[in-house]
Amino acid sequence: MRFYAPGAALGLLGLVSISFPQLLGNGKDLAQLTFAGEVATAPLLMLLALKPIATALCLGSGAPGGLFTPSLTIGALLGAALGYAWSLLWPGPQMGLFAVIEAASTLAATTQGPISAVVLMMELTGHDRSFIAPLLLAVVGATLVSRGIEPRSIYDARLSDEQVNARLKAREPATF
Repeated sequence: MRFYAPGAALGLLGLVSISFPQLLGNGKDLAQLTFAGEVATAPLLMLLALKPIATALCLGSGAPGGLFTPSLTIGALLGAALGYAWSLLWPGPQMGLFAVIEAASTLAATTQGPISAVVLMMELTGHDRSFIAPLLLAVVGATLVSRGIEPRSIYDARLSDEQVNARLKAREPATF
């Protein structure tokens, strides 16, 4: 079964990607389009539903893949969708700005690295620094909620409690 699962998962993804080619790859291009506000609303909502499923399907089947960029992309899609909903109530803010803030929040929550998420988003997007206050608030809030639910990052989630404790013990300074 373990030899057939990646082929079946990637075959299914290939069929779905005929209609949604943005599902292929790690999502960096899709995230950049979302940051620029260049994704229409209907495809945005479909991709928001399909990208997490595609990522989970590929990783669950054993196909090689990352978690960093898909987390960033899923956050960007969610932020753009929320930005669109907000613009219906209060016109003005750009969907791309919502995408940047939510991508940073999702990244900070999944990796447990709030500082690196903020720095990465500042460097990756090149936006002016006028959005730093909402970015920091969102990242801190997401990190606190995430750590309250699960103190391990998405990378440590596959480890058992014994493996995590062994890593923590190995980090402690030696006493003589």
